[in-house]
Amino acid sequence: VVFLAANLPYVTWIYFEQFNSQSPSVQFTRVAVSLPALNIMSNFYIYCLTVPSFRRFLVSKTRLVFGKVTDKSKWTDEIEAQVGCRQKIISENEAITSAV
Repeated sequence: VVFLAANLPYVTWIYFEQFNSQSPSVQFTRVAVSLPALNIMSNFYIYCLTVPSFRRFLVSKTRLVFGKVTDKSKWTDEIEAQVGCRQKIISENEAITSAV
C-alpha cells in the first residue's frame, strides 16, 4: 500500500509526460518525483522500528566501528569484564576438579 501510494503519482507523471502535449503542473511534478525518494529513505527507519534482526545488525556494526575508533570504549570495557569473569570461573572450576 505504501509502495503504491509513493509510486502511483510518479507513474502517472511519466504517463502524462509521454502521451500528452501539455506538461503537468510544477507542484505535481515535484510531488511525483519526491515521493519515491522519500519512500526509499523512510525504509531505513521503518526497518529499524520493526525488524529486530536489522537492529541487532546495526548495533553490532556500530559497536565494531566505535571499538576501532576509540582506544577505550564502554563496549570494550564490558567485553574485557565478561572475559575476566569467564576466566575466573574456569580457573575456579579447574581448581575444584583437580582437588577432587
